[in-house]
Amino acid sequence: MRISDKEARRQARPYLTDLYTNSADEMICQACHQEMPFRLGDGSPYFEAPELLADAKWRFARTTTDAELLEKLRDANAPEMNVSLAGKQTVLRFVQIHFDDLRTIAEVISDHTASYAKTGSGD
Repeated sequence: MRISDKEARRQARPYLTDLYTNSADEMICQACHQEMPFRLGDGSPYFEAPELLADAKWRFARTTTDAELLEKLRDANAPEMNVSLAGKQTVLRFVQIHFDDLRTIAEVISDHTASYAKTGSGD
């Protein structure tokens, strides 16, 4: 999901909040697998929704490249993948629907990149 698009950014927060909130009404972190430790002034969990696009960069500490992320998504047998955050290997866990969405995005990016490489135009 493109968070640089204002409408998409507005839709991303409730979508991700719903997906990652457990039956005890706790939003769970994909990296530490515990309840989100930080809260906004209104008491809601603080979290970031980075874009998953070929040229996107996570805001903090990621050293796993975009190409590596896309490859990990395509090759994953489970809704999780290892990434390097702040020099430490971290397992990101996803709910299945979010993981499936991300894999679809990875396929589209891969197809678009291949098309662009062939034609030079992306058509």
